Amino acid sequence: MHRIVEDALNLDSSVLIRYGNQQGAKRGYNPTKRGRPSHHLLLAFLGAGYAINIWNRSGDTGTGHGAVSFFRQTLMVPGDRFHVTWVLCDSGFYEIGFIGYLESNRFTYIISVPISRTIQREIFQVT
Repeated sequence: MHRIVEDALNLDSSVLIRYGNQQGAKRGYNPTKRGRPSHHLLLAFLGAGYAINIWNRSGDTGTGHGAVSFFRQTLMVPGDRFHVTWVLCDSGFYEIGFIGYLESNRFTYIISVPISRTIQREIFQVT
């Protein structure tokens, strides 16, 4: 059995639609079923495919809320001998406090962000 000593860390935020009266399900951001109760998950998994942390949060929780705490807890799961080569995040982690934490701790990262039409036009004009 081989022990993974370094890998990429993938972070994802997701909305889980709920039907009925599940504990913690509340109305919040829900792109497909507006007005339905949901849970707002944070997930962390290694590039090798192993899920290493999941937070099941109330549906009315903001996407970036608790991102630094989630990340710090996630880093403790594989232990001291594990090295994160880089961090790949979806747009739910596009939050200035989280970016500042990654920067101050010198993590290499990529975060998906929404781009406005104005920014898109500027990018397309670059030769």
